[in-house]
Amino acid sequence: VGAGMAILTGLHPEYAWDYLAPSSYTRPHNRTLVAQLRSHDAHRRRLMGAMLGHMGLDVDPEALVDSPDLQHSLCEPRATPMFLVPARVSGVADIANTLYALNGIATQQGNRGLAGAVDRVLQDTIEDIHVTNSSPGSGRRRVDAGYQDAVFQPADPEPVPENACATSTVCESSGGRRHSLLVLCTQETLPGTAETPRFNMQQAIEYMRHARAHTAGSWLMYADTTFSTQTFLEKNSRLQAQLPDGTVFVATRQLAGRGRGRNAWISPAGCLQFTMLVRHPDLKQAPVVMMQYIMSLAAVEAVKALPGYEGLPLRLKWPNDIYALQAPAADSDTSADS
Repeated sequence: VGAGMAILTGLHPEYAWDYLAPSSYTRPHNRTLVAQLRSHDAHRRRLMGAMLGHMGLDVDPEALVDSPDLQHSLCEPRATPMFLVPARVSGVADIANTLYALNGIATQQGNRGLAGAVDRVLQDTIEDIHVTNSSPGSGRRRVDAGYQDAVFQPADPEPVPENACATSTVCESSGGRRHSLLVLCTQETLPGTAETPRFNMQQAIEYMRHARAHTAGSWLMYADTTFSTQTFLEKNSRLQAQLPDGTVFVATRQLAGRGRGRNAWISPAGCLQFTMLVRHPDLKQAPVVMMQYIMSLAAVEAVKALPGYEGLPLRLKWPNDIYALQAPAADSDTSADS
């Protein structure tokens, strides 16, 4: 305690222009401000890099360069497929009904020019969700590479006029929509390490089945890279209505993670980030805010229940920040939270 560092600023250098809310572009004056933020984004990134470097953090040098081609690739990162599989549900009828319902809501025909693939699209609230079934067969890809590239193919970078919308969010004035790919799997058609190199879905399912929870983790959804697990489940109401209670969406990396309020959430690889769909039977008697308190306590208990971690000095900063007390370094007389 007392060994950390904080920087106070009257600005918001962590807010990138391309992750502003779509409502930012509805008025001409706001569109002009967004265009100005975009044209000066290199200065924002250098300021943010200098602040993080001053705090002793490592900064990716590629994020600070001014190459237009590189910055387009950084501002337009590609998401990866989302794989959905029954984890703790064992009833054949329940599994079949869920898969049937998810297949049924994707009624819009998408790209008719895809060879060997039927492109079914669910036009949901904030994005077009392409729904496909995992390909069977041992040792093969669960999603055809050509089909995947067609879904996620980014648009070629073009000069942006002064009153243009940001390109990596939903542009209400132009009707642009984000595209995602949802792959429906069974226990026999789980993706292998070639498609999910940083997450073992089979092992995760085995852990879930041994857990004591009743509904949590009933279905597992995983994406190596997504924009936001919370936004995807919360804002796509048609899909959410068909997902079973307790569905958990896990991602290795988020491109537009959300914190409390309108805070941006940095989500690099190595963090534990997931969203769980919970439908409470009576929110009037148990406000939803209580759920985050319960989840925080549950996370602490889950860690301390692991063999060898019973005595780990965990600290909880309400409502949902968990800290572990580190042992003091050899050349230091103090200890620090992290």
